[in-house]
Amino acid sequence: MLGKLIKHEFRATLRTMLPILCVVLVLSLLAGLSLPLFMHTDISFVRIFLALLFASIYTGIVALIVVALVVMINRFYKNVLCEEGYLTMTLPVSTHEIIWSKLIVSFVWFFVTAIVVVLSLYLTVFNLFRIDIPYLFNSFPPFRETLEEFYSFSGFNGSTLPVFLLEAVGFSFLAAVVICLHFYAAMSIGHGFKNKKILMSVVAFIGINFIFKLLSLYVISFTIPAEEAYYETRLCTELTRLVLSGMAFKAIEGFILYFVTFFNLKKRLNLA
Repeated sequence: MLGKLIKHEFRATLRTMLPILCVVLVLSLLAGLSLPLFMHTDISFVRIFLALLFASIYTGIVALIVVALVVMINRFYKNVLCEEGYLTMTLPVSTHEIIWSKLIVSFVWFFVTAIVVVLSLYLTVFNLFRIDIPYLFNSFPPFRETLEEFYSFSGFNGSTLPVFLLEAVGFSFLAAVVICLHFYAAMSIGHGFKNKKILMSVVAFIGINFIFKLLSLYVISFTIPAEEAYYETRLCTELTRLVLSGMAFKAIEGFILYFVTFFNLKKRLNLA
């Protein structure tokens, strides 16, 4: 049944996500094809038009990221807490399946959004100049020297840096899912009340974020080395420790928020 819920969620969110994904990609392609003209033309009108096109790319990227998050949150609100909730909560599925279907679909859309953002930047910049990145770093002295200085300063190397970047990407996706759970938990708490549900959801959201921000600062304080050991620790070690501890904290945070969401949907949900 979880598969059917996921399929239904994709159908419901596709109609919103697909158009903006396509628009960003098309604009990026147009900007990429227009960049040589922008660099070589002296016509003011054309340069202004192309400048607006490039500005729209980055506006579209920001809008895409915001829309992806808003759509996932709004889908939970309408499908579970509004009128549709009467039908959703009477389906022959568990509350766990309802929550997981939305989290899985949210994660997939966040992943697709990240791919589209990277692809749009590639179409706008790198593909236009037809830059061979490995050749650039190996053959162009300033790039190679900068990279070597970074490796020497940070302690990263050609094998540890990709691993750290993967860890950072994993942390980013986990953080995005936890943000959804923040909203899910807050809305599930607010809709357990008979009156002023939206207001109580906002209050719950502020309270939840305040608590976890304090806890995160407490955890970070343990990951930062003491002052006497600060200069003895390599930057790569500290960054890796910070990311891994952040992932562990986010996993625990997500588990708590998931339980809060599940409990309120199961025991306190008031759709009246």
